[in-house]
Amino acid sequence: MTNQREGDLFRYLVINPTDEHWGLVCTTVGYQNIAPRSRYPLSRHPDSYSFRSSGRVLNEYQMVYITEGSGWFRSASVPRSIRVTAGTVMFLFPGEWHLYHPDRTTGWSERWVGFYGDQIVKLCEQGFFSPQNPVLKIGISQAVVRLYDDLIRYAGERKNCHQQLLAGLIGHLLGVVRYKCNNREDSADPMRDKINRACILMNEDAAGLFDPEKVAVQVGMSYTWFRKQFKKYVGIPPAQYRIQLKLARAKEMLIAGDRPVSEVAYEAGFESIGHFCNLFKQQEGVTASEFRDRNRMKYTVERDPVSEDDQE
Repeated sequence: MTNQREGDLFRYLVINPTDEHWGLVCTTVGYQNIAPRSRYPLSRHPDSYSFRSSGRVLNEYQMVYITEGSGWFRSASVPRSIRVTAGTVMFLFPGEWHLYHPDRTTGWSERWVGFYGDQIVKLCEQGFFSPQNPVLKIGISQAVVRLYDDLIRYAGERKNCHQQLLAGLIGHLLGVVRYKCNNREDSADPMRDKINRACILMNEDAAGLFDPEKVAVQVGMSYTWFRKQFKKYVGIPPAQYRIQLKLARAKEMLIAGDRPVSEVAYEAGFESIGHFCNLFKQQEGVTASEFRDRNRMKYTVERDPVSEDDQE
């Protein structure tokens, strides 16, 4: 089952006994962008997932990651409301009553994944994750966002053995969250959080509406200071980072389809076909048409989530 509209996308997966033998299965994955003063949640979920004003109880584990905005969380084990800010994971446990919501003045952006199985039960029995400590401060992490986005992508494809791949991604996500919780000096760096947030904004800006100057405003920095700090943390200036994102989108479209190069350039956010063609040839050593012809017969997913290094 898939539901989608502007601002949200969520999937609920079918699980068979063979999947369960793997030890970990994915039940649901998705994201929602909650605007200020919006009703929460944005979309109607199945009855077993629906929120009510009195809270809810799930039959599975979930990790909900907040990347924008703020709100509140409480549960049966933590009855006093806890402040939730960007860079927080809310860990939900089966059979555990909980209630969370964004501030009406800020809204928030959330990603989540639901799962169950012997693997996570053993981890919780060993105390790696506990209902008494459900709100985990890990900071704004591009690596964590990429894992959620990969989960969403592969859940949507539903190819053979997709549940085993999703289980691997969930295991990776659990390890990253645990690591960041126990190495807070890195995740607690406010400047790193701002730069990671800027990278996420640019990665999610498929329409190319946010130039680096606007991104600087979004993260609360002057562009001069933002540019300096961005290059320090990322290694290249924000304008160059944005160009690399556009080129990456263009390459994906060239490999996956037969649209004209001019249309690809426009969809990738380039203002002119001439600028795109010159830049593409400069960066890739071949024209966009030649790149498409060379790669069409060997189409593969550009990033393999099983082997990709966890780069920040």
